[in-house]
Amino acid sequence: MLLGLGATVSLLANESPSLQALLQRRIIPPNLAWTEVQAYTEVRVPPMPVVLVADAGRASNNTIGAATDWLQRGHRVWAVDPFYLGESHIVKLDHLYALLVSAVGDRPLGVQASQLGALARWLRETIPNAKPPVVHALGPRSSLFSLVAAGLYPQDIGALNTQGSYGSLREIIELNRAVSEAPELFCFGLLAEFDIQQMAALVAPRKLTFIKPSERARQELAPLKEWWTLLGKTWDPLAN
Repeated sequence: MLLGLGATVSLLANESPSLQALLQRRIIPPNLAWTEVQAYTEVRVPPMPVVLVADAGRASNNTIGAATDWLQRGHRVWAVDPFYLGESHIVKLDHLYALLVSAVGDRPLGVQASQLGALARWLRETIPNAKPPVVHALGPRSSLFSLVAAGLYPQDIGALNTQGSYGSLREIIELNRAVSEAPELFCFGLLAEFDIQQMAALVAPRKLTFIKPSERARQELAPLKEWWTLLGKTWDPLAN
């Protein structure tokens, strides 16, 4: 399945003999309107689909391991490679394409978040009686655009799990990351207005889980528990 600008999606089902089995292929034009939609009236679908995104791509061992865990719990898993990641990675001078996207007024981070949000919305609207999907992000890059998507699409993303997330966008500077390594992390003006803590707060009162958070993340994001409590929910995003 192709989603918008350079995104690929695979559906992994627990009745499939192989995690690599691609059960369907559909195309979405750049305006994010589906050209084909499949009805799931003949298959019993679990209440909450799972969307997997990973810095290393949907074919990585980490992604397959996470998919296996969700499949064993009876979920259907959609493994996604949004713009610039995995199979959607541009081979030559890749970061220059990301800079070009920024030059015309868009942001790679926004493109990735929009692709993720479009898939989540399609799942919610297409699968009968299904709850909005849970997004499971592996790696700091995927965690960042997943946080953005969860904040922008509250009706379409039901919960978010992140693994390897930064505790603060300041870590990008402290670690001396380069644009050529991860262009979506260099979103002009973002840190001036929002850090990870503020983006995480936008997910509330839905469940947000930082899986095995770093010590920096625990320090920076400690106030989030009080935010969930203020909204009437007993939840600690760092308790995992």
